Amino acid sequence: MARQKLSEVILEDLKKKILTGEYRTNQKLPTERELANYYDTSRIPVREALRQLADAGIVRTSAGGPGAAVCTRL
Repeated sequence: MARQKLSEVILEDLKKKILTGEYRTNQKLPTERELANYYDTSRIPVREALRQLADAGIVRTSAGGPGAAVCTRL
């Protein structure tokens, strides 16, 4: 069985937290650094997961901004 990439694990966990209402519409998510600390990893897989969420229209990000925010509930 193939191992799941860490960014995919983070992506699924963040989706679950949005779905269950832990993160609500327009709520700011923790920063990349805070998420990296939470998942005990570097910021690279966190950034990849946030990019995928942004590409799907679930969160919005801004370059150099304070982090991502939920723009829609799943």
